Amino acid sequence: MMQCPKCSGDMYDNRADKPSPKHPDYKCKDKDCGHAVWLKSKDEKPKGAPAAPRARWTALTLMEVYAACLKVAIKTVRAQLGDEVANADILAATATLFIAASKDGPPPPRTDDA
Repeated sequence: MMQCPKCSGDMYDNRADKPSPKHPDYKCKDKDCGHAVWLKSKDEKPKGAPAAPRARWTALTLMEVYAACLKVAIKTVRAQLGDEVANADILAATATLFIAASKDGPPPPRTDDA
C-alpha cells in the first residue's frame, strides 16, 4: 500500500478501475488531505515534452545547401541587376537564402533513387 507523500496516511489504489486518465492513480484516504498521485504511463509523453531530435548537419549537407542557395542567388540577382552585379550582392543574397533554408534543419537524407 502506498503512503501519502503529503500526510503519510494510507492511499486508495485506483489503477485497476479508474474510469479515465484524468482520474488519479492513488488518492489519499484522508478527506481533509485529499492528495492525489498520477503515474505516467509508458506510452504517455509528458506535457511539454521536447520534439523528436532533428537530424544533424554534416559538412556535405551544408555544402550542398549552400551551393544550391548560391545558384539561386546568382540567377535571381543577375536577373534583377544585370550581368554587371557585384560579388558582394551575390554573396549577401546567398547568405540570406542559406539562413532561411537552414532554419528547418538539414534536408532529409537523399536516396540513390532521387
